[in-house]
Amino acid sequence: MDQELWCPLESSVHPMLEVMEAESIWWLDRHRVLPVGRLPAFRAGSPAALGSYTYPRGTLAGTQLASDFITWLFAFDDLYCDGNRIGSDPVEFSAVVGDLIQVLEAPESVNSHELPVARALRDLHRRVGESSSAVQCRRWADDTEKYLLAKLWEAGRRRAESLPPLASYVHMRRLGGANIACLMLTDISLGREVPAEVMCARRMTELVRAAADLADLDNDLLSYARESGPDEEFPINGVTAAAQHGARDTAEAVARVLEFRNTRMRTLLEISAHFAESPDSPAAECGQVTKPSPSTSLTRSSSGPPLSKTRSRRSSSWVSAGSQTATAVTGPSPIRTRSPCAGRELRNPSGSRSSEIICPSSGSRCGRTAIGDESVMTTPDLGREPHHLPLSNARRAAAAGSRRLSNNLPL
Repeated sequence: MDQELWCPLESSVHPMLEVMEAESIWWLDRHRVLPVGRLPAFRAGSPAALGSYTYPRGTLAGTQLASDFITWLFAFDDLYCDGNRIGSDPVEFSAVVGDLIQVLEAPESVNSHELPVARALRDLHRRVGESSSAVQCRRWADDTEKYLLAKLWEAGRRRAESLPPLASYVHMRRLGGANIACLMLTDISLGREVPAEVMCARRMTELVRAAADLADLDNDLLSYARESGPDEEFPINGVTAAAQHGARDTAEAVARVLEFRNTRMRTLLEISAHFAESPDSPAAECGQVTKPSPSTSLTRSSSGPPLSKTRSRRSSSWVSAGSQTATAVTGPSPIRTRSPCAGRELRNPSGSRSSEIICPSSGSRCGRTAIGDESVMTTPDLGREPHHLPLSNARRAAAAGSRRLSNNLPL
């Protein structure tokens, strides 16, 4: 029988998803982060699209920056944690981590033998600094450093083939998943700054942690079958932690992680209610595409919270909880930015005809209109004819609000 992940949150997506996904891949390729031969397979996994789900309300420039960072995270993981398994050797891996931390601590100090992944991170650091206050940039840099150090911790745990109990594991997994670092870009993506007294308060801190834990544990549950295969190394996974500390078998280990995960979902819902904005409050000036999650029509199991089904393979919690946290930290007030459509020139091929509407903030063409069954977005006016990009895929993806936990786990 299939087990399904409970997710009562709505799912939103940025209307410029396809533009920004292509831009992030272009940016990654420009910095030569991945070998040319690995780029097609990387692109097929659609990691560059995730930013549009995590920052559905952001300005074009702000969300593009955040999308590029998420794309960098996936590329780094493929290169040094999954790809050539440097991440299995703490000594060798520590040299890479040290170089990257130096970029974050001393971005003006350029190494003549700099790795492409470090060069790309330097570009991200520069852009974050240009788009934010010194406090916001430091928050992001600090949490990115914690991510890198947590990946080094994972390398040591992988070498030892040992994990701490589940509750302790979750603390380190929260850092190693990079979700807090990503959430630190939320207000930056909107051209705003959450005051320190709000951001550092206990309630907001716990909200951010709950959102990160949901994304991490959903990923653990969905990836365990693949990570625990006979040809795989020791899996750094919550199911592994539960199995090593008291669970009688894999089924019980999965159940423990699922229970922990559902508790964090309840925490997120409870705290989010405190920050909830009114339903008619404005989103970003450029608009957004929002679809109700399938979990709004739920059946309840006899032994736990409501269960819902989904088609997409991305982590629902990064999509939904990330969006929920974005709402919490920004609130209903207007977005303050020079132009919500600001950004570099876009390189996507143009599509078919479309009418236009004018962005009320910048006056640029940034409209959406229906052509038959398609919905299209026009990019900002950059001194040339606007591009038109079909959003049918984005609409379909936005409708998925939770993730199925398949029965292919080796129970």
